[in-house]
Amino acid sequence: MRRRPGSLPALAAACVAVACETAAAPDRELAYPLEDPRSGLTFHWTPGDLPVRYWVSDDAGSVRDFVREGLRTWAGAFLLGEFRGVMVADPAEADVLVFVEPGAPPPGNPTDDPPVLGACGGVTGYDLEPDEDRLVRPFRVTVEWDSRYADGDVVNCLERVVIHEIGHTIGLFGHSSNELDLMHANPRVRSPSPADQASAEVLYHTAPTITPPVPG
Repeated sequence: MRRRPGSLPALAAACVAVACETAAAPDRELAYPLEDPRSGLTFHWTPGDLPVRYWVSDDAGSVRDFVREGLRTWAGAFLLGEFRGVMVADPAEADVLVFVEPGAPPPGNPTDDPPVLGACGGVTGYDLEPDEDRLVRPFRVTVEWDSRYADGDVVNCLERVVIHEIGHTIGLFGHSSNELDLMHANPRVRSPSPADQASAEVLYHTAPTITPPVPG
């Protein structure tokens, strides 16, 4: 996502056995491509990778709370606990690193008011092993905010951008064309839409072309 101004645990016990055993993708309509638009590759974490570990820089301020909110939000978007994330204190242990520029943003509580375009932005990047389609730990998320905007506008923007970028780190590489989807490049919403949820479910029941990194 670029808007820079001028830049459940194991499967639910109640699930029906036949539904839990099938590896087929759910019958859902995709709201946007699952592939990375630059490479055409797809990715998602496997059960053995869970929980995915997120480290946030010490100077992140309220962004730390937004990351925590985003992990809860995306975990709740899945029916069978396909994704879980936790915060860790040591960057060497992390699968995802989150940085904030130019340091801690203004404090405040987000509202349902539409975010102001340009108040903040974010980008998520990853690397692959040479000559292999294997992810190199970790993902790197950089979130930026612009001090020329009102504090409330920055806070509203950052909450949405952070949760959007977490969506990229779980494998939703594509962008929606609907601004009422969280994975739109400039989302107006604060949580995954039904279209976001459907796309995430399909992704996690589709064989990826990028494999997760070797644990280490």
